[in-house]
Amino acid sequence: MFGRRLVDGLLRRGWDAQLVCLTGGAEEAVEGVKLAPRGTPWPLVIRSLRRYLLRRRPQVVFANGGATLRQGVLATVGMRAAPPVVYGSIGEPSYWLRGGLHRWVQRLLIGRCAHVTAVSEATRRGLMEVLGVTSDRITVIHPGVDAEAFTPTAGSDPGEPLRVLFAGSLSAEKDPAVAVEAARRMGGKVVLRLVGDGPLRSELESGAPDNVEVVGPADDMGVEYEWADVLLLPSRTEGLPGVAVEAAAAGVPTIASRVGGTDEIVADGASGFLVAAGDVDAFVDRLEVMAADRDLVRRFGEEARRRAVSDFALEASIDAFAQVFAEVAR
Repeated sequence: MFGRRLVDGLLRRGWDAQLVCLTGGAEEAVEGVKLAPRGTPWPLVIRSLRRYLLRRRPQVVFANGGATLRQGVLATVGMRAAPPVVYGSIGEPSYWLRGGLHRWVQRLLIGRCAHVTAVSEATRRGLMEVLGVTSDRITVIHPGVDAEAFTPTAGSDPGEPLRVLFAGSLSAEKDPAVAVEAARRMGGKVVLRLVGDGPLRSELESGAPDNVEVVGPADDMGVEYEWADVLLLPSRTEGLPGVAVEAAAAGVPTIASRVGGTDEIVADGASGFLVAAGDVDAFVDRLEVMAADRDLVRRFGEEARRRAVSDFALEASIDAFAQVFAEVAR
């Protein structure tokens, strides 16, 4: 989880930083302050967060993602010497906004923020075009990765099925059904492993062909990247996919939908392939190419790792966040 890595990096730089999980966090294993149990009504979450902020009196509050923006801003309303809020936008605004009222609320909330960080240039453009945020209020900071934490492997042999990994939420926006259908058409040429959980899990498990395995959440993603030859990312929307950054660091190339900021990590024809979202035929075509040419998979993997090391270094990402926070806290 990048939030944990960011806090740890700030602590190493001498910051008094604390990770706060509003409702237990995305993963129960994530270490940090947990304000409320899952399912707590959001007004009660805001009250708990406000009490926490009054005790801690932070110089900056970082609301990472749209789900925390509302709580982060409303918890500071009316507070004497309220801390500035920095909003971390991690998705595509045009995909997630639900009508004019939602757009108006988001504009109002972002308007109360001191600054906005965006995970990709695509997210920055969406903030400007859809929500009217001016460019001087946005800093693009890619999520960083510690490439040394991942060890590239040789991959499977040419005579073996191509090992294909899907890692992410088993939900409509990630579109795992496209991955399953592509694997079904590929037959014995590939094996597909679905890592993650979500509302579509039972449906996927019941309809999966023999060459598809639904394993649920992973305790250690490094093990999954070591297993994989290729990452398959058929998402309908992305800000910038952290799973593709991690896979690249592990030397695993990606076949992905050309959505959001995906092309900022996957170089089409150099470190992977990009195709139109929902185009099963195109995913199958690229899988056929990779299954038939393991030297190409290796070259793509080497280029993916090179890009991860040069453009997505964890320490550089943390330095960029620290600079934003320091400027806002003045």
